[in-house]
Amino acid sequence: MNIGRLLKAENKWKDKDGNDKSSDVLDIRTSNFRKRYTVSVNIKKHKTGVVKPSEVNHENLNKPDWHIWWNPSNKGESLPSEIVGSLKLKKKEETGLVYQSGQINDPSFDNGVMWISVFIVDDKNKKTKENHHGNIAWSPPQRQTMSQNQNYNQPMAQPTYEMEVQDANGNVVHSSTQTNEHAQQNQMPQQEPNHEIPF
Repeated sequence: MNIGRLLKAENKWKDKDGNDKSSDVLDIRTSNFRKRYTVSVNIKKHKTGVVKPSEVNHENLNKPDWHIWWNPSNKGESLPSEIVGSLKLKKKEETGLVYQSGQINDPSFDNGVMWISVFIVDDKNKKTKENHHGNIAWSPPQRQTMSQNQNYNQPMAQPTYEMEVQDANGNVVHSSTQTNEHAQQNQMPQQEPNHEIPF
């Protein structure tokens, strides 16, 4: 399910020395939710500021490639941004498809976590803005698989879950029991578009 866009250099500001700076933005929208997050390269893993897997030291392989930030400030406030999630560069061995995969921690989401994948948009006719670089897909939780090459922190998918819709004051205006078909079938839907352009 497509729930938003990755916008390149959408967030612009000046640093303390007056230099122009920018960061990518995850613009996420659903039927009852909209929020924007900024994205930065994990400098501890990629010291040059550019994500290049070939230059990563072995001890840093499991660290995220990008941090996801959110700023809770309202108008007139100036609060520091917080890291609320992360993304890692992934590649499907069967097809060579390169994409980003990760999670955002936010109490607005069911269970407080939203698992996402980001896929490059290389067709200009499908772009909503000039800097529309990728589409964000919601990824339902999948069952854990035990192997030497995988280490998932993701919770096991449940066959059913309770879903609540709240108004601006936090009052529940609708609740229902949803069925997670992917958990019952123990499989993930195919969401990836047919392209192989790296980030």
